[in-house]
Amino acid sequence: MRPAFPARFALLPVLAILTLAAAPRPASGQADSAAPPGAAVAADSLVAFVRAHRAVVQVREQAQAELAEPKNKKEEEQLRLREQLRTRVAAALREHGMTQARFDAFTYLVSTDDALRKAFEAELGRQGAKP
Repeated sequence: MRPAFPARFALLPVLAILTLAAAPRPASGQADSAAPPGAAVAADSLVAFVRAHRAVVQVREQAQAELAEPKNKKEEEQLRLREQLRTRVAAALREHGMTQARFDAFTYLVSTDDALRKAFEAELGRQGAKP
C-alpha cells in the first residue's frame, strides 16, 4: 500500500523556509532610493549596444533560417551551423567594439531596468527596427 503523502515531498516545507531565509536582504543602513543599475549607462554606450544588438539579431535570424532548412537536419550539420553562429555573433560584436561579456551585461541591464529598457526601445526605433 502506498502512503498518501510520498516521503519525497516531506522536505518541501523545509526547503521553502531555507530558501526564504537565504534570500538576500538590503542592509539596514542602505538607502531604498539607490540609483537603478542602468542609471549610469551613457547615451553613446546605449547607441553602440543597440547597433550590436541589431547585428546579433540579424545573425541569429539568418542562422535560425539555415537551421530550419530540411537539408540541414542532420546532427553534424546542426553542430556546424551552431558553431558558425557562435563565430558570426563574435564577429558582429567585434565589429561594434563590444565583447560578449559587455554585451551580456547590457542585455541584463536592459531586461531588468525599466527606464533603460524604454531608452533602448526608443533608440531601436530611431535606428529603424522593432524590439
